[in-house]
Amino acid sequence: MTIRQALAAAALLGSVGAAAFGVGAGRAAADPVPPPPPLPPPPPLVWAPQTPEPDPWEPPPPEAPPLPPG
Repeated sequence: MTIRQALAAAALLGSVGAAAFGVGAGRAAADPVPPPPPLPPPPPLVWAPQTPEPDPWEPPPPEAPPLPPG
């Protein structure tokens, strides 16, 4: 490696390093990320009366008397 190539490599690495440091410093000095918005309030609690227990199932009454045996 010649002296010119060594100097060019050093200059290249130095400029890339300085650019990376500048980006990092700019990012650190930037405004912080704002916090997320607050959660919406929970829905209001609404009182509802208890529903009565359903009556046990009973078969419906027959609509007409049974036919006489014929």
